[in-house]
Amino acid sequence: MLIHRVLTASVAVPIILAAAWFGPPWITALAGLAAVIGVWEAYRLYSLSTTGNDGVAAKGLPAALGGIWSAALVLGGELAATPCDFAKTAGAICTAGCIASALWMIAAWRGRRWVNAALWLVLPPVCIGGGLACAVALRGIEQAPVADSLIPAQIANAGTGLWWLLLGILTVYAADTGAFSVGRLIGRHRMAPAISPGKTWEGAAGGMAGAVIAAIALGSGTPLGLEVWQAAVTGVILGIVSPAGDLMESIAKRWAGVKDSGAIFPGHGGMLDRLDSLLPSFIVVYVMAVYLSAVK
Repeated sequence: MLIHRVLTASVAVPIILAAAWFGPPWITALAGLAAVIGVWEAYRLYSLSTTGNDGVAAKGLPAALGGIWSAALVLGGELAATPCDFAKTAGAICTAGCIASALWMIAAWRGRRWVNAALWLVLPPVCIGGGLACAVALRGIEQAPVADSLIPAQIANAGTGLWWLLLGILTVYAADTGAFSVGRLIGRHRMAPAISPGKTWEGAAGGMAGAVIAAIALGSGTPLGLEVWQAAVTGVILGIVSPAGDLMESIAKRWAGVKDSGAIFPGHGGMLDRLDSLLPSFIVVYVMAVYLSAVK
């Protein structure tokens, strides 16, 4: 299992970093593909959890609707010129998606617990597509680079949006690595045994330390030019929301009675298993980037 995780990461991580470096349309295409697969996996979890209880379970929720919705949000993140435009575009897309979902429920739903079905129809495209749209929008943020950055000028000139995106990705990776390593070595006290038996409080502390260290290194030693305390606070926030996203997905998997959301990544599970920590982190980093870019 560990060998599979390492081999998969050695292929996936360079692809992600390359897409982040080159920006649109590569980052948009990758994020859009991830959003569509993630929504499909989320709808599959719902179908597994309701088999035998709802009449529509065998057919499942309309993955095409959710996929188009989430992909449209990602595209909106690239095309929006300003945060205000992004908010308006996302609002319009979500309004259209909610209307389409309501029409589908009226026309096609024949099972019980329609409220649960409606929420599950709406939330995955909003959360998955919205989180990845924030990642794409992050890549487009521009501000004057800090002159005394430790990064060579030719790399710094790639744009601060790149560094905001790398801050979100690599800080979460550092948190996951810290939590996994410390938890395996000294983890004794279970954090949420009924939801995710493998998580421990010791691992959570290791993940928090990894997030803070990575955020300080990426925030204060790059063209972002954050103060050390700002970068540390960012690390603390990501050290909280990252495992929170993981736990939320674990609840969904428990409800569906499966260990992983899919099997697309050997040793890692499905797309949702890779996105669960990143999605809320992208949203947090995007909000912070917009705010700090405005006050500088």
